[in-house]
Amino acid sequence: MEVRPRVLQVLYSGLGGHGSVVFSLIKGDLHRQWNHFLIFYGVEDLKKDYEEYCRLNCIPFLFIKKSAGLDIGAIKNIRNFIRKNSIDYVLLHSTTLIPFLTAPKYFSRYKVILVEHTPNQSKTKTEWMASLWGNLFAFKTVYLTDQYRSEVKSSLGPAFKLNRTYVIPNGIDTTYFYPSTHQNNESITISMVGRFSHTKDQATLIKACKFLKEAKCNFNFRLILAGDGDCLDSAKRLALELSITNIVDFKGSISESEIVILLKQTDIYVHSSFSETMSTSIMQAMACGLPIIASNVSGISNMLSHEETALLVRTADVGMLGEALIELITNMNKRVALGENARNYAVANFSNQTMFRRYNGLLD
Repeated sequence: MEVRPRVLQVLYSGLGGHGSVVFSLIKGDLHRQWNHFLIFYGVEDLKKDYEEYCRLNCIPFLFIKKSAGLDIGAIKNIRNFIRKNSIDYVLLHSTTLIPFLTAPKYFSRYKVILVEHTPNQSKTKTEWMASLWGNLFAFKTVYLTDQYRSEVKSSLGPAFKLNRTYVIPNGIDTTYFYPSTHQNNESITISMVGRFSHTKDQATLIKACKFLKEAKCNFNFRLILAGDGDCLDSAKRLALELSITNIVDFKGSISESEIVILLKQTDIYVHSSFSETMSTSIMQAMACGLPIIASNVSGISNMLSHEETALLVRTADVGMLGEALIELITNMNKRVALGENARNYAVANFSNQTMFRRYNGLLD
């Protein structure tokens, strides 16, 4: 009788790319080759749809709400869960916990696979130290792209151990995220999904909407921004200062099912960002066959090709983003072509079943 490995994934409790990646990996396990366990860990409350998914799919889970900074009690709770459930492998989606889960006292009981998500351009010194620790002491380390791994190797230098690293792109359920027949010739809906953080640049997108309004083009449009985070209040203040609150809708944190609905109502998806590793939101928009405008930064440019699957624009360039929006709004044929190309690329390269097979191959 085949013994299924007991695999625990530790991810952030609030909105972010981790949840979509983790649930896509579980959905990609079509034949239930793993026993799945989840720990949701973070300063934010557990998202309701995360909890609902676990209960509906009978996945044992634990929510640990940590205090700001180092929370030893929270770390002990994670270790207790691992011990209680006889976990074989821990897929760790946060570098900050890596020193505490690979300590020698506990290391022999389970194997840690570190999944690096944090954009290298925005890593703090502490996060770089955690990356080094993970590369040295984790069972294996997964990077989402070759470019990302090369950047880490260059930064860590001779200490970097290449033989324990793997590149596995994220995947999504392309049968769940698929194109809509939605058409609205009277108004254009622009959307972006992402945390309001220092690595994202919703501010430039908001300013671009002011640019569109002042251009006095002959079309109606609205902007929908989904997500929560530290920079949300400043984004709302910016919309107020620019007098465009009537065309900007802040949705706050939304569930994956609500993201699907939003994308199916969207005409143009914009991802304005300073840095990315591998954006789940972009993959979802691609799978939904949307024309995309995105910042030309590392972590995006390796996913999207300018004039083929998207329009890439300079970071924080309001005018360039505004002109790109006008180009797509006024050229439906181009919107359709970009969207079809993006969908085809997503199906070929971002399948969650392919992602699961690659992760399964990492286990002993």
